[in-house]
Amino acid sequence: MIFKCVASGVIMLCPMSLFAQQASLLITHDYSHVASGGLVQENTSRALALIGLTFDVSEHHTVYAEGQAQRGDDGSEFSGDIQAYSNIDEEDFSKLYELWLEGDYEKSRIRFKFGLVDANTEFAYVDNAGEFINSSMGFSPTIAYLPTYPEPRPSLNLFIGLASSSNLGFGLYVDEDDELFIVSEWKTEFDKMLFKIGLWHQSGDVERFDQAGTEDGAIGYYAIAEGEASLGLAQSSNSGWYTQLGYTDKSVSAINIHFGAGLTFFDTFQRKGDAFGLGVTYVKTSQYLSSELNKDETSFELFYRAQVTENIAIKPDIQFIASPASSPDVKDALVLTFRTELSF
Repeated sequence: MIFKCVASGVIMLCPMSLFAQQASLLITHDYSHVASGGLVQENTSRALALIGLTFDVSEHHTVYAEGQAQRGDDGSEFSGDIQAYSNIDEEDFSKLYELWLEGDYEKSRIRFKFGLVDANTEFAYVDNAGEFINSSMGFSPTIAYLPTYPEPRPSLNLFIGLASSSNLGFGLYVDEDDELFIVSEWKTEFDKMLFKIGLWHQSGDVERFDQAGTEDGAIGYYAIAEGEASLGLAQSSNSGWYTQLGYTDKSVSAINIHFGAGLTFFDTFQRKGDAFGLGVTYVKTSQYLSSELNKDETSFELFYRAQVTENIAIKPDIQFIASPASSPDVKDALVLTFRTELSF
């Protein structure tokens, strides 16, 4: 039996284990080098381990538990970018990451998920960007309060099928201060294309960047379009494109405008599991930041994923970061990353 594991933009097919009805172990390791520019030309490495267990408790109900542990360097401290060129960058942690109950009622087109949930597995996720390693490819960084890696939250999620090809989703996430992140997303398919439009709200007092005290919450929007592309390049059996947009108020978010686009070729050179992609992600920072930090940042990414064996994949990745925005006077950065993925 096979099921799909999603972890911070990494998608793998995981084999069944005797320990649970469905079980998986995924280890992702990045070794990166700032080849030029940035803040410091240094080598960094980081690793993320994930173990997930799935139990089908009835015909319509599933329980899922997942633990994660991360160790290593924060590469953006050397490159100077604000978009996080590696989607597993984070301070060291070991934790129960997700624990939820899902009910899926196919006939009535209703699904719910209740418990500790990574919101990006349900909202703002870009399917055709799943193989990129830049964090902004997975979801728009304008959604600054999204309860995702490395901090999922207790939540209640409800999804209602409106028609054969449309779906409306709602999510309610609560943090330790009892403040709420509320998100809704409309999704529809048309002529082999998928469209998503989302609206989110963070409750509570949010500090303003214009030095005008605090704001009663924050709000933002995002839109995603993606689909199949028949370009016949790199001897790919199929390929997919995507675009994404994000916007929020510049007075309450360091990043208030985002645009991303990319193209991925799957099963390249007729090798199952291989993939090749190129993409770009652009952000505009708030005008209320200090003049040294108020600038645009654009990252270009190129990768090739090779499925070496059933359990091992490697991914050389190149990113050019124009005008890194985390610090003043940072030079354009060229970052080389070698990602290794082990799945069992």
